[in-house]
Amino acid sequence: MNTKKSDFTGIFGSILRIPDNSTKIRGTTGIQKSLLEPDEKSHTIDDVIKEMRGLERTQYIKDYWDCEDRALFAISRARCKFPCMPIGLAIGHCTSAIEGLHALVVVWSKDFTKGEFYDPELRETLGFNPEVIIPFPCDGTKRPEGIPYASNLPFLPRGGAFVLDSTYDFSKEKIASAREYLENKGPEECEESNSACSKKTFRKCYRFSDRVLSWYIRSKAEKELLGAPIGVAFGKWKNQYMGVLLLWNDPSLRPEYWRIDNIRMRSDDARYFKPEIIIA
Repeated sequence: MNTKKSDFTGIFGSILRIPDNSTKIRGTTGIQKSLLEPDEKSHTIDDVIKEMRGLERTQYIKDYWDCEDRALFAISRARCKFPCMPIGLAIGHCTSAIEGLHALVVVWSKDFTKGEFYDPELRETLGFNPEVIIPFPCDGTKRPEGIPYASNLPFLPRGGAFVLDSTYDFSKEKIASAREYLENKGPEECEESNSACSKKTFRKCYRFSDRVLSWYIRSKAEKELLGAPIGVAFGKWKNQYMGVLLLWNDPSLRPEYWRIDNIRMRSDDARYFKPEIIIA
């Protein structure tokens, strides 16, 4: 097995490394509030947390399936059920109970007047001091005015690359398994009937980026893909905002870009993709 510490020096320029505690990271990518149309139903923070509490607990696997993976999985499922509700990934330090850097879910009210931090494993809300907040949907980076917990963080106008794991398996076997998966497994689709929001609101608020996030976090949970050098990127391709999955053959080289129709982007098409938010 060729498992080694990730470097990713040749991806897209500036890299924000989460696993390295010596690296001081603070900031938020902001959120585009216009994508979160108020629904006629009065959904609350408690509704979203109740939905996440109903998810099965997943096995903790150091480096490969840990706190940020659990948080992203919960976010993905919550976006399916309540796409009209704002939610995000928070990375920072708990005020009690858990030492060191930790990742959990931040849920805001529809009007952004309040929020809660939720830990999917403990199934509890916690006191938390965030250093990084990445709101979803990731359709464009917008300023975070009026967003609880994020307003005091520096805005990252060009997004960033968030390297959340410290080791990846770059063996030929693992990369071949990942490529086979990307060629044959599409994103888990969320149906309107699964949503607590109206059909109109679901169609507007459940974004392309949500489909890509679901594909990404589901691939990370596949047993044969644990540790595979897979990531996800949200950004602009020509005149549209889109997301792609990333697969690295080598950490110092640019990755392959994979669309949700299981097609690898050709190099002449990939050069038009301008990533703003990268999670790996």
